[in-house]
Amino acid sequence: MKNENKYMLRALELAKRGVGKVSPNPAVGAIIVKNNKIIGEGFHNYYGGKHAEVEAIENATESVENSTMFVTLEPCNHYGQTPPCTERIIKEKIKKVIVAMEDPNPKMSGRSIKIFQENGIEVKKGILESDTRKINQPYIKATKLKLPYIILKSALSLDGFIADNNGNSKWISNAKSRKLVHKWRADYDAIMVGIGTVMKDDPMLTVREVSGENPTRIVYDPSISLIENLQIVKTANKIKTIVITNNKLSKEYKEMCKINNIEILEMEKNTGKGWQRVLKILTQKNIQSIMVEGGGKLQSQLLKDVLVDRIDLFYSTKVFGSGVSMMKFKINKVENSNIFKETKWEIIEDNILFSGILKEY
Repeated sequence: MKNENKYMLRALELAKRGVGKVSPNPAVGAIIVKNNKIIGEGFHNYYGGKHAEVEAIENATESVENSTMFVTLEPCNHYGQTPPCTERIIKEKIKKVIVAMEDPNPKMSGRSIKIFQENGIEVKKGILESDTRKINQPYIKATKLKLPYIILKSALSLDGFIADNNGNSKWISNAKSRKLVHKWRADYDAIMVGIGTVMKDDPMLTVREVSGENPTRIVYDPSISLIENLQIVKTANKIKTIVITNNKLSKEYKEMCKINNIEILEMEKNTGKGWQRVLKILTQKNIQSIMVEGGGKLQSQLLKDVLVDRIDLFYSTKVFGSGVSMMKFKINKVENSNIFKETKWEIIEDNILFSGILKEY
């Protein structure tokens, strides 16, 4: 068939509409082509809802028999929130299925393709696979490694400080950049900050400037400093909140968390192994992506322990001369400082957004 890339690109565009809405499921798009014409489109719109393949079939403007389906991820072959998509595709007598990528789950990978082939359906895979993998990095990492995808976000002065000498950081970035951050909050499963940021800024960490669901809020509190009059505590009964702390908690601290419905995760030591254990627990709670918004100590620790997958930095035109640095870990040689696999720069009015990919899955 001609224009396979064009059709898969359309399926990918549809898949992107589900980002931030379907976790812990992957974002998937599908289209159905018959006689070189798109007759059906669909995408996975919300967790528990119809899968992209079924949406495309049910939205079709004519019979899908002997058509070709383009789908960004290998269709499911098991019962979960919905019946297997493989059964529906076979039932509808679709002639060919073109898949961008196999399901990364080792228990699932390639099985649907085999089922199709056994039922006389032609299968082709690998069209725009790398593009499809990019939009589902959290799902792929969580599936393969049982760890969440970690993104560091920070706003910096032009000379690289996240706050001035007095600790003030409002507002380094411009309004348009801050609105983009709210969109990201709606796209990710959780937002994490250190207790220093909570005590200093008293943030809500909610989605306000765009439409979308509030993410789970995670506070790293090794000093056991969280108190009742903070916004994040006051709103914890309405918005899922987790505190990561040590195992020397007072009765009062535990009671405060219990009353306000704050979940406690204990971490004995601030080490790579300690973080690995806690992050795996968070993945078990269906948290596949975490944006770490601050502060510098927490972000530096995660970088030092090689737990970060992506960094997004908003550089402003402000110059502080001195202040609070974001990253505090040692690289002894210049040749060892280029740590990114892929980078991108974007101008946002008088801000510059740097995005760097450290790991790919």
